[in-house]
Amino acid sequence: MLNGGCRLLRFGGRTLLLLAMLGLAFTGLFNSQFLQPVEANTATITNAIVSVQRTNLNLDPGAQLYVYGLVTGGGHPTGSFSNGPYASVTDAAGYLVAALALTTSNTNSFTTQTSYYDIGGVSVSGFSKYSASYGVNAAPGATGASDTFAIVSSGSLVVVFGLGGGEQCLTISGLPGFSIDATDNQASGLPPVITIGHVYLDPGTYTVTEQTQQCAAGQDPNHAGDLIGVIVFTGGVGSSVRLSTTGGPVTSISSTSSMSSSSTSFSSTFSTTLTAPPSASTTATLQTATLPLSTQAFGSQFLLAVLVLMVLVVAVLGWNKLLKQI
Repeated sequence: MLNGGCRLLRFGGRTLLLLAMLGLAFTGLFNSQFLQPVEANTATITNAIVSVQRTNLNLDPGAQLYVYGLVTGGGHPTGSFSNGPYASVTDAAGYLVAALALTTSNTNSFTTQTSYYDIGGVSVSGFSKYSASYGVNAAPGATGASDTFAIVSSGSLVVVFGLGGGEQCLTISGLPGFSIDATDNQASGLPPVITIGHVYLDPGTYTVTEQTQQCAAGQDPNHAGDLIGVIVFTGGVGSSVRLSTTGGPVTSISSTSSMSSSSTSFSSTFSTTLTAPPSASTTATLQTATLPLSTQAFGSQFLLAVLVLMVLVVAVLGWNKLLKQI
């Protein structure tokens, strides 16, 4: 009877120990790995337009941020953008010949007394933060400008705005995979005077350059001025949300059936109630937070979970063998 009781006690202890260890492993790994979404950049360009011989531009409403650029032939007065003026360059006579604007308004305009002028714009959505920088060359007969910037988040959206002040033709170089979204219409064989493009970049330091040249013989070099703008967008709307089953910022979680996937990422949509407003909202409730997850990171986390569980199983089996010898 005593031996049977001891065997029963050892069996029950081993079973409880196994269940406790496995439960602890699953709970810890699931909460710390799988319920912490890996931030993925979901910023996208939704509209890019360049209009020739126009001083105003209307873009589709509803975007988070709008970036505008203008160029003129110089030599006469030109006013800055009516909304969100950010950077500009003047020619040798002090007249504005190129400018950038960053604003939440889907309309923008400027005034000019020049004979040649163009305006362009692009709208961007799906980001949590952005940073802007620019390069400028106001020298007479300027032949280019460049800007050096740093990327700290993988897959950041980089929007580049090239402006050839004095109506100088330009080309952009320096960024691998750079894609042009909009330019002005030039005569056959001539580069544009406005270029809007983008690229997704990983962490590192980059330099983008615009080379400029006269579009036609006889252009006054004193009217030239080069401006290149770089806007880096990181994060996605809702990416600041952190899910937790043991407290923290999220007090309730109810998953919906909404899910999207691609070759590089997938995302699920959750309905969540937060104890504090997320960075992208002014209310305490985020109804639909889309949380992108990196498949590469998810895969590595899953493999880590499997390896840890294998180690735990081996440890339990060794403990069972030790108990049998008691």
